[in-house]
Amino acid sequence: MNRLNRSILSLAVAMLAGLALIGSRPATADGYTVTDLGALPGMPFTSAWQQTINNDGVIAAYSNSNADDLANSTFFGDSSFLWQNGTITPLTGLPNAIDTVALSINNRGQVAGRSTPDGERSHAVLWDHGFIRALGELPGDNKSAALMINDLGQAVGYSRQPVVDGNRLRAVLWYKGTISRLPSLPGGDGWEEALGINEEGQIVGYAGPTPGLEHIALWDKGGVHDRGTLGGDWGDAIAINNKGQVVGLSANASGNIGAFLWENGVLTDLGVLAGDVGAGAVGINHHSQIVGASGIELVNGNQSNLYTSHAVLWENGVLINLQTKIPAGSGWTITSALGINDFGQIVAQGGLRLDNYVGERHQRLRADRRPGGVQRQSACSPADAGSIESFIFCYPLERVSPMEVRR
Repeated sequence: MNRLNRSILSLAVAMLAGLALIGSRPATADGYTVTDLGALPGMPFTSAWQQTINNDGVIAAYSNSNADDLANSTFFGDSSFLWQNGTITPLTGLPNAIDTVALSINNRGQVAGRSTPDGERSHAVLWDHGFIRALGELPGDNKSAALMINDLGQAVGYSRQPVVDGNRLRAVLWYKGTISRLPSLPGGDGWEEALGINEEGQIVGYAGPTPGLEHIALWDKGGVHDRGTLGGDWGDAIAINNKGQVVGLSANASGNIGAFLWENGVLTDLGVLAGDVGAGAVGINHHSQIVGASGIELVNGNQSNLYTSHAVLWENGVLINLQTKIPAGSGWTITSALGINDFGQIVAQGGLRLDNYVGERHQRLRADRRPGGVQRQSACSPADAGSIESFIFCYPLERVSPMEVRR
């Protein structure tokens, strides 16, 4: 069972749009406006990884001209870009790249990801001030990806063996030009990936012998620590804040997916919205606001309902459906929240009229804040049934605009 297939929040699918919900410090879920962030020319299908918004509201994303390449995680034909204040800046790939995916951005504007030259497997890369360089693999490996980068420039991800040598996946750290392998859990050494890192250098991810039997893993100065699961066979930690709070998703005893928070040695199931079955948490900021999705299920080991899940925010012990916090009648469906920065800005996925998707028409929608909280929509209407959107930018009503939350 592949984690990329079972996690709602690893990759967006073609019909969905990324959302960013912008708040004060910290945000409160009292309402949001919506802005489409657009896409690269000729590539209307846009996606995002987890935690791809920094404290300046810059978002790292990638686009494709083919919906199937996003929905099926084939990683072919993707091109990456940065979005900031309505401006899209393309990110170049490695020479002869056929696929380039930006996966994380820090507060210094450094971007980590992967790029795949023609005829090769993917390589971990770092963009720094617009320049790209390969980070390298462990000796003997030929595939890698950098999945998260902190403000010190420490990047984490994986390095992978050639298929003929076993194709084992190993968690790694890149720092100052050096790659280091992270230690395995006892009985592991086969299926490991580092997915998050905080400013203290604590790293989270998963580790185990094979896919579907990995446990939540935490790496720190004391080595690697097994944080277990929610009662099922596997558990994946996705993000960690500077308080050491860890969030992710895990199989539970009933065989479904549960969102979790690990804190001070205690693993807590965060629950689901009423009527939903499963959930996953993928982002947490320094104010302990957690984002993810509710309403995800497993069918034959894979998530079955990417279009009907609900973007959620866990705040002060309360589970909030973000769909209820956008203007009524906007036409938007928000399906999953992917990351949150320290100002409460949230990257998420969503789309227009997902229940009536009919084609590849790309439209734009922007809902702007007016004095007194009166909202104005432009350039697109809910009547455009089946419109697919790339990215959306949202911030709470009656609070601050994106330009007012800069540090």
